[in-house]
Amino acid sequence: MMMKRKLTAGISILGLCLFFAASHGISDEKKNLIIVKDGKSDYQIVIPDKYADKNVEKFLESGAKLLQRCVKDASGAELPIVKEDAADKNKPSIFIGNTAFAKANKIDASKFKGWTCVNIVCGKNIVLAGNDLHGNPGNNSYTGYFLGSVKAVTTFLEQNMGVRFLLPGYNGTEVPPQKNISIAADLNKKISPPFEYCTGRSQEIFYDIANNFFAPVRMKLYGGHSYYSAVPKKVYAETHPEYFALFGGKRIPNDNHLCISNPEVQELVYKEMLKWLDMGYDLVELNETDGYHQCTCENCKKLYGIDDPGEKLWVFHRKLAERLMKDRPGKRVMTLAYGPKVEPPKTFKKFPENMVIELCAYSPEYFEKWKEYSVPAGFTAYVYNWGNYQRVGLTPKRTPAFCEEQIKLFHQNNVRSIYRCGFGELMGMEGPVYYVYGKCLGEPEKANAQLLSDDFYRNAFKEAAGPMKVFYETMYPGLAAYTLMEKNAALPSNPRTVLAFIYQPDILRIMNDNLEKAEKLATNPKVKIRLSLVRKEFEYVKNLASIIHLYNAYSINMNQNNFDQLAVEIDKRQAMIDSFYDKDSKIPPFPAWPEIRLFAGQPKLYVTINSRLTGQLGAPFNWSTALLKKNKILPGSSRKEMKIVRADGTVPLEGSLEEGIWKEAEFQDLNEMQLGALTLRTKFKALYDNENIYFAFSAELPEGVKYTPCGQDGPSWGQECLEVFLDPSGTKEKYYHFIFNPVENSRYDAATGFITDPLNPGYGKHDVSWNPEWEYKNYLSKDTWRAFVKIPFSSMGVKAPSKGNMWYMNIGREHHMDVKGVKKAIEYSLWSPNLETIAFCNSEIFGKIVFE
Repeated sequence: MMMKRKLTAGISILGLCLFFAASHGISDEKKNLIIVKDGKSDYQIVIPDKYADKNVEKFLESGAKLLQRCVKDASGAELPIVKEDAADKNKPSIFIGNTAFAKANKIDASKFKGWTCVNIVCGKNIVLAGNDLHGNPGNNSYTGYFLGSVKAVTTFLEQNMGVRFLLPGYNGTEVPPQKNISIAADLNKKISPPFEYCTGRSQEIFYDIANNFFAPVRMKLYGGHSYYSAVPKKVYAETHPEYFALFGGKRIPNDNHLCISNPEVQELVYKEMLKWLDMGYDLVELNETDGYHQCTCENCKKLYGIDDPGEKLWVFHRKLAERLMKDRPGKRVMTLAYGPKVEPPKTFKKFPENMVIELCAYSPEYFEKWKEYSVPAGFTAYVYNWGNYQRVGLTPKRTPAFCEEQIKLFHQNNVRSIYRCGFGELMGMEGPVYYVYGKCLGEPEKANAQLLSDDFYRNAFKEAAGPMKVFYETMYPGLAAYTLMEKNAALPSNPRTVLAFIYQPDILRIMNDNLEKAEKLATNPKVKIRLSLVRKEFEYVKNLASIIHLYNAYSINMNQNNFDQLAVEIDKRQAMIDSFYDKDSKIPPFPAWPEIRLFAGQPKLYVTINSRLTGQLGAPFNWSTALLKKNKILPGSSRKEMKIVRADGTVPLEGSLEEGIWKEAEFQDLNEMQLGALTLRTKFKALYDNENIYFAFSAELPEGVKYTPCGQDGPSWGQECLEVFLDPSGTKEKYYHFIFNPVENSRYDAATGFITDPLNPGYGKHDVSWNPEWEYKNYLSKDTWRAFVKIPFSSMGVKAPSKGNMWYMNIGREHHMDVKGVKKAIEYSLWSPNLETIAFCNSEIFGKIVFE
């Protein structure tokens, strides 16, 4: 029997329910209310006559149809759906939404806060109601609404009929068969979800709402960073360059870093906040540009009398919140504790009552730091549990136990809402984890990951539950170790190393054997389609891990036989990935399951390299096996080496590379960093004399692209660039780095490895204070970039090399591509490729140059 809760609104709802029970002739001794008996029912589903919003009507009708379908699937009885004014007054009813019946019984759901809802029996009638309200202007999907009545329906189905919303859509919903359906006659339950929202990639209305994955209704979120929208470079770069950060004596709008000491910039940031709040939102996000760099103008340096860039942002954002509290009482602002302000502020301990702090770090130790601060509006957690940018890329990442631990930690530390980054990419192999996470959100104190996991296995796989439990739980220890390494900052930088550890050959074998057993046992159509999704994702993981293990064997013994075995799996992988996409290079819905797309529809580029950012897989996944075979190349079996000719005469920084003194030097090609295919080709030549080393480049260039000067030591790498790495010492421990763009006054230089004191703040970092004399000249045509570079030996503190002297060197290029659906697609090419660490600046892979 459900615990009774007293709701007061004039008189107690419970008292009214007992009154209606007596009037309908139900005795105190009767414990259950029978809805369906022997496959038959007198009940009708009643929805309101009137709605404040036409979409609320649509969503509540869909909730009524869900209830109708589940009752029919379970028992065979089909309950009619009627509007309240057409309902048969002589029949018992299940009232959904803010009906007149509910209001007459003092259940005014319009006064409920957020996703609060009720399941209440009144006589023979049942009320399933919550606040149903449009919250986000312009968003007419379910993610723009509070739909408390739909939450009431899903809760009723779960707790009274055993329905499970395991995965999105019809095929993800499990309805147990039962000829008779009854509920407690004194059911009086109020559901108040402890988390305001848990948002990210939305899936499907009933899956999301049942599992507490609520959208941030009446909240304007930017996915993190609002400065881009407040002061967009497209609008102000040309007319107001002073709005943007000063780097190297130039205002640089490239990455949208702002000059926050500028009063006009401060006003634009504030107006962006007001714009959304005045449209009806209750909360707006306020955050600096991602990868924040402080403006170097004098006013920004002196701002608030503080040196720390992060502390300046804390003070700036708090001042805006205080201003907002006066101008818009009751409205809230949320700012990130991230990047330069990941640590709590140092100059104050109390936040305004309207200021929510969004945490991007959330260890127990980190929460301890925040206990010294007063944060009346509480916290939001921006979680990085999932996402294609993780070290393991598009493979499983977390365990059910991890989910339980995290949600309990959040609930204990005043976290009231969650932004899930990257959630939902692997509904097959991570389905149990997503389900556990959602259920932990509903009742953090009672959460038990093992019980919830077993509930998933039992309902999702039925007759095949046994081997599927083994399938998943064979994988989880490796994922738990991955999370532990990540937590302790001990995660290997190479994703191949991590993946090889998680998916060892014996682990793959056990998982595959149990998946095969489950497939043989499956008879239920829904179980079969769920298993087919798991199989598709597992084949991707198994092939990926197999390639890594074969590559490791090849790396130990680089012979033709090992290469051929590896090439077979690489080709198989590419064929598999090609099969995921349609003719428009999009992943279509999974067969017979429209709510599911493999990898949540990731762009082909990301699936090919298994990730973006830290999890990118280069060699051998990007090898062109056909090209390697054609040219009879065993990749990695030798290091790059070239000879540099001494110039006999003046070396011009102009002209043809096929004539004059440049004709004496041979062209060298840049290859994709890990010997994959290239979009644009680049080649170079090198010469030297008694004073300088010279480079000449010929590179294919995309048409119609405008480049912005970055000044001295600005973010030159943020656009098309060529790079030179020189190690005159020949130790691969110290080197000089030069970058330039296809535009004047846009260069970067740094020295690496020369600071040897571990206590020096610059130890292990690129020393950008090193600013030597060197020059470059560009010559651009329609689709070609010719460039010349002159670097004096004296600028590197070395003498001119003699004949036979040896240095180490690399030449690189970053080509910034425009790929649909990809935020930052960069093609990296190097003269001496890096097959191991996938690092562009790794001195270990520098090639050898010999001076003639």
